[in-house]
Amino acid sequence: MFKSLKLVQFGEHIKQIRRNSGLSQAEVAAQAGLSRDTIRRIERGEVVVRFDTLVMLSEIYKRDLLDDLRYFSDSTVLFTYYHRLDELIVTNDIETLSQLRQDFGRFIQQYETDYPIIIQTKNQFESFLEAISALISQQYEASVEILIQAMKFTNPSFDMDDLLSFKYTLFEQRLLIVLAQAISRIGDYKKSNKILRFLYNRMIKLSSVSLNEKQLLVKILVNLADNYHRMENDKQVMKVAQTGIDYCNEHFLMYGLHFFLYRLGIAKFHLKLPDYQVALLHSITILRIQQMNEMADYYVDITKQQYQIDIIE
Repeated sequence: MFKSLKLVQFGEHIKQIRRNSGLSQAEVAAQAGLSRDTIRRIERGEVVVRFDTLVMLSEIYKRDLLDDLRYFSDSTVLFTYYHRLDELIVTNDIETLSQLRQDFGRFIQQYETDYPIIIQTKNQFESFLEAISALISQQYEASVEILIQAMKFTNPSFDMDDLLSFKYTLFEQRLLIVLAQAISRIGDYKKSNKILRFLYNRMIKLSSVSLNEKQLLVKILVNLADNYHRMENDKQVMKVAQTGIDYCNEHFLMYGLHFFLYRLGIAKFHLKLPDYQVALLHSITILRIQQMNEMADYYVDITKQQYQIDIIE
């Protein structure tokens, strides 16, 4: 893929789109958070344009440059790995991780990686997969360290305590989601929530998002609700869970809905609110509808064991 990109022709194509939009290079650079020199080099075909940069430019030009790119390349297979990574973040599934690592390794071996930006992308992606592997294996501190180092490939001065001082690509925002998960696992819920709220406030402002991005936003809310549950802050659990329920309903999502309903029900139980059973029953019903009966049975059993609540279906 890296050899076959027709960079000069694609750069000229982007330049014509910019001119037709009536924008100068300086105006585009300001909107995209890039330097004017970066825009100039893209339009001259001097660089391999990053996935996240293409997404930003697509939003500015109101045109899908990712789709356009396929006419200037023999392959766009790299971008499929970004989408598969989203699926992995949502599921934390070991089989999905294993297959993605194998496929990405084979993909990288097929192409030259002499370009510094490609080497950087390769190293960052592989580090991300290593960090998720450590997270799934319950090596939480190792996962945090790997993710911080992965972030420093593109943000050398990255500091978790100073999130607002940096700009983040879409890929880096995904790094932050997993970083927040790993930090939560080692018990620092406040720092995890700080990252999650930062990401939520960014993503909720996007005017148009893909299904993957909607699921990532749900993932953020799921982790927030879980953190507040572990902090025994039931009022915040209720608030986040209701936000999650409203978002799922608004966007016709089943993913995460059962979790929000369950967390809402348990929080109401702790707060001695009389309608807690309604949310719990709805949670189980959602799981049954999705034919996730094993998880539904687990929810029923654990609710009886931990809270002495009988969920009557």
